[in-house]
Amino acid sequence: MANEFIIKINKDRNGNDLSLTNMSLEAIEALHVFLTSLKDFAKLQENQNLRFTLRDGCIETAISYPEADEQIGDDINSILDGSSENNDFIRIFKSIQNKVQANGLDYSLTHKMNNVETDVTNIFKTKRFAYRRGPKKTWHQEVIFIDGVLIDNGGKVITNLHVETADAEYTIDSTREESKIVREFLYENVYLVAAKRYHDGEKPHYKFVDYYLSPEKFRQYKDFYQQINSDQTLAKYDKIYDTIMEIINGSGSINEVLKVMRLFNFSFTDRGIIRTILMALKPIDKTDNQKLKDLYDSLAKKLRETSTNNMI
Repeated sequence: MANEFIIKINKDRNGNDLSLTNMSLEAIEALHVFLTSLKDFAKLQENQNLRFTLRDGCIETAISYPEADEQIGDDINSILDGSSENNDFIRIFKSIQNKVQANGLDYSLTHKMNNVETDVTNIFKTKRFAYRRGPKKTWHQEVIFIDGVLIDNGGKVITNLHVETADAEYTIDSTREESKIVREFLYENVYLVAAKRYHDGEKPHYKFVDYYLSPEKFRQYKDFYQQINSDQTLAKYDKIYDTIMEIINGSGSINEVLKVMRLFNFSFTDRGIIRTILMALKPIDKTDNQKLKDLYDSLAKKLRETSTNNMI
């Protein structure tokens, strides 16, 4: 005995009986959707043993398949229980579901498989068949150092910097304040740090982080960052702490401290690095330097956001 998926239109919205010889406009529209949907499902199955039936008494549409073709029954059940990965199948059954839920006719739906009849009407009336999304794309993020010629900057709505190197041309998002600072180097070499963010196979997005006035400073901070970033031992925390202390106890230049902080002011930065920077700067009075206070608070916020208990 063949397995079947059956859709019945029992009564119109006023409770009147329906049949193949007595159909309302709404019933004809529903029957058209059901036949088209089942036909599309059959075409995707590419199975010559599928058959269609129209039965009177009410308006009954059915697609039947041999008991031996268990895959077809499994495909239907996977849609009904929400485990299907096939968006083409889901789209077809959503069309049936949308009509069942839309126009107020009385429907009943049954899946008969291996001599067991299952009333699935309530699934179509109360559930929403959802498309399966592909794997969630992972953001890749990194800090890059760019040595090139500033060929353009500015913009009315979105401000950005256009930098040309020997290998590529970069469009780097920046604020108006950042753009104004770098503008004086137009058509000259600039030494920049940018945050690179991208999905696999997609065009990267770049955001301005900092700049250096000389190639010597550029190489100094580039080497420092790469040493810290590649070090898998605890020694990197000592190096960061000692570097900040040397600046404070030596030149005392807060600007140099800010440049260290900017290199690591990211949610993807190792938590231990952020914590080390905060520990080194905790004793420093920040009330007279708004930039230092803002960056300190920004790092503290990132540390809290990546904590399971919102703690530093």
